[in-house]
Amino acid sequence: MAWITLIIGLLLGVVIGMGAAGGLRRRWLTSGSRRGRTPLASVEHVVDLIRRAHHADAVCLCARDAEPVVASGSSPLKPEVAERAMSLAKRAMDDGREHVIRGDETMVAVGDRKRGVAVVLGSADTSQDQAQAIASELRRLLAEFQVDLDPRWSGGSTPPVDLPPELDTLAAIASGLCDRARTITGWPTAVVIRDPQTQVASVISVSNNADRRLIGVSVTPDSAAGRACMGDGAVAAGRSEDLFGRGPTDRRRKTGAGTAYPLCDGHDGVGALVVFGPNEDLDPAVRERVMWLTVETGPRFAAAAAVRAAEERADTDNLTGLPNRAGLEGVMAHAPHGPCAVLCVDLDDFKKIVDELGHAAGDAVLKHVVRVLRGAIRDIDVAARVGGEEFVVWLPETDRKAASRVAERIRRSLADLEWEWAGAGVTLTCSVGVSARPETTSDLPNLIPTADAALDRAKRAGRNRVEVATAEVKQSG
Repeated sequence: MAWITLIIGLLLGVVIGMGAAGGLRRRWLTSGSRRGRTPLASVEHVVDLIRRAHHADAVCLCARDAEPVVASGSSPLKPEVAERAMSLAKRAMDDGREHVIRGDETMVAVGDRKRGVAVVLGSADTSQDQAQAIASELRRLLAEFQVDLDPRWSGGSTPPVDLPPELDTLAAIASGLCDRARTITGWPTAVVIRDPQTQVASVISVSNNADRRLIGVSVTPDSAAGRACMGDGAVAAGRSEDLFGRGPTDRRRKTGAGTAYPLCDGHDGVGALVVFGPNEDLDPAVRERVMWLTVETGPRFAAAAAVRAAEERADTDNLTGLPNRAGLEGVMAHAPHGPCAVLCVDLDDFKKIVDELGHAAGDAVLKHVVRVLRGAIRDIDVAARVGGEEFVVWLPETDRKAASRVAERIRRSLADLEWEWAGAGVTLTCSVGVSARPETTSDLPNLIPTADAALDRAKRAGRNRVEVATAEVKQSG
């Protein structure tokens, strides 16, 4: 324990004359260690000395395998400020970086991947030089602060709230995270992911006791969940509008109050865990367990998200954003039994358009066709680009008659909607082949070939028309 005497001796010279600052306020996120012991009183004293030396409102020290230690002044911290400070300290511990967050307060945090410390300064006017000086002092202190805090969990540093290792896909991790958070809190939960390319965030999973209609809902950047996705720390919201952000006519998100906890890979936010319910009604020890759950799960969530993003890029057409042939085959491979149909759509005279107007015009035409396709099909249908000007539309739960109507709607919409290029109007047409199960074929892999054959007939018959594939002729044995 010689290091404690040394540190206290060094810091006492700094804090003498400051007067008796406010007493220690501890355990706003926990009420005792998991093993029934409390951290050493001398460690708490050192943390309070750090707070007093920097005239800070609070200081939070955390370690991966220890109870957090928090010192605050005479005025208790607001719960949302306490949550942000703990989140920032754990974030600094996780990525080993320096962080300065400015808002109503200034927070400075540093970490060394084993420990993290965050200082909450009451003034929002702290200069960059002051923040850098505080960060440098904290980093030097951490270098000497090799304290063996109370073991937080037996059997190693991984908390028991971590997810089972067999959950390795993004869907499995998100679902497991929702269910584990629901078990911890007893409240409905959801997981939000942020696309690293578009920066658009959306809900990808909810717990069993949450509204499943939330899945797929977009999250606005200024909402609580949107800010948490950017790594801003835990963000509480009192209304559903603040949780996800919503338009005036969107009734799917009447979820009440809640808190969004960031899912981070180092310093980069990749998503958020949302716990529905008033933050102040949740026990501090429970909030802490949720916080640790997100800290421990964040890197795994990010890795799985990166794998899914790579797979989506491999299955996506770069120009149109539609699935390519591989992506379409992946969708059709999971088709349920029952009626379904395929449309093969080919733009008429596309080569002539490119030759006369150029490749840029050709790309614009293809994007125009995508808009027409999306406007003519349902949310459950899938349009894919499988060649230069060739598209395939997958229609689940659709018989041949209904598929023919969709094909005609696509053909008519494209022909009736004049497309402009360089100020001149251009009329576009397409030919469509239709195939359906069970009327045309009983085998799913034969849908595209039979629809393609019908498309060839439509082109030979003069283009700008729909042809329906005939039923397969069964060969007698």
